[in-house]
Amino acid sequence: MHTNDGQLEGAQQSVDGAALAWAEVAPPPLPWPEVRQACLPVDDHCAVLAADELALIARAAPRRRASFSSGRLLARRLLSEQSIDPVPALLRTADGAPRWPQGLIGSISHSEQLAWAALEPAGSSLCDSGDSGHSGLGVDIERSGRVSEKLLRRLLTPAEQAAAAAEGRDWTAYFSAKEAIYKALNPLINRYFDFLDVELTFERDAFVAKPIGRELPAGAFASPGQCIEHAQHWWGAFAVPANWAR
Repeated sequence: MHTNDGQLEGAQQSVDGAALAWAEVAPPPLPWPEVRQACLPVDDHCAVLAADELALIARAAPRRRASFSSGRLLARRLLSEQSIDPVPALLRTADGAPRWPQGLIGSISHSEQLAWAALEPAGSSLCDSGDSGHSGLGVDIERSGRVSEKLLRRLLTPAEQAAAAAEGRDWTAYFSAKEAIYKALNPLINRYFDFLDVELTFERDAFVAKPIGRELPAGAFASPGQCIEHAQHWWGAFAVPANWAR
């Protein structure tokens, strides 16, 4: 469900450092108290990576090395909070997603400016919402205004386009939310699905998702997600319930 960064509006724009002190940005609260999260400005943190992690970006451009190492640094911090010692190298699945230690679910995302990571014990008993936690977790961060009109028909359904126009909602919110859904659900079903296979309805910062294209498990969409505009970014998050039905 990924779109080439170069196709998104503002993907190569420079940042006015005076506009926002990125180091002072904290992620917005998530609706799931059992999920731990952290963010930091994107920078080169390759010095903290394990040899196996460095091998994954051996031929990468400096910008990619910075974004990758920033995300892995956040993951290390969150894993340390789970009393995991030593923290293992966080490698990749066949689809390129982080391979989390057994019993944990998580997600990493980054814009040009910020990296964001979230982590939770799978099926966490810490959940205060009355359910048994989550089986999948996805987060996605995007710079506000990043999605251009030429991509609308690839990313938003006709109903979503109409709702966005009526509400004055940035199209990027839909993109971020759908990326978070994909990150949460794809590892569980091991099946590709597209932006137009899921339709969102927003209610302020919360959204409800429903499958409308490829056959997807309805139980995975039982709980709402969240997408908040904060610090010139959209922060999308979605969690698949632990008791979802395939």
